[in-house]
Amino acid sequence: MQIVSKRIQTIGLLVTVIGIAIDCGGSGTPAAPSSGILVAGTYAISRSWVVKGCDPETPGATAPVTGTVAQTQGSFDFTLRNSDGGNFNGRLTQDGSFTNGKVSLVDAAGVRYDILFEGKFTTNGFTATLTGDQHRATGDCREVIAWQATKTAGGPNVTG
Repeated sequence: MQIVSKRIQTIGLLVTVIGIAIDCGGSGTPAAPSSGILVAGTYAISRSWVVKGCDPETPGATAPVTGTVAQTQGSFDFTLRNSDGGNFNGRLTQDGSFTNGKVSLVDAAGVRYDILFEGKFTTNGFTATLTGDQHRATGDCREVIAWQATKTAGGPNVTG
């Protein structure tokens, strides 16, 4: 009788443990937390020289622009399109930091540029640095421009 009773208790305990495991997801592998990161919207962007290493300098490089960031909430990829025609495809981290990686392009005059755009989104905007290495026929040069952006439409950014 005691043996049967002990088996029933053991089976009962096992059923309880299995039930708890099923209620908690059961697989033992928790689902990856979803990112709620959101930086889409419109920004007023001011730009200023950090390094003016090219002569002549890039025309309009420090003119204020309006930028529009397209991004789906939770996605780490975004696109920034500026009113002066500048376009950047970037990659976010959860804390709002971003980079476009180094991108090479050739302008209408045939000058090759290597562009690195890096920064960080905050609740109300972003700061960034644009480094442009130009490979001109007269020699290579570098320009570095600081960006300060204030969000004007789209609600506060969500990072972290």
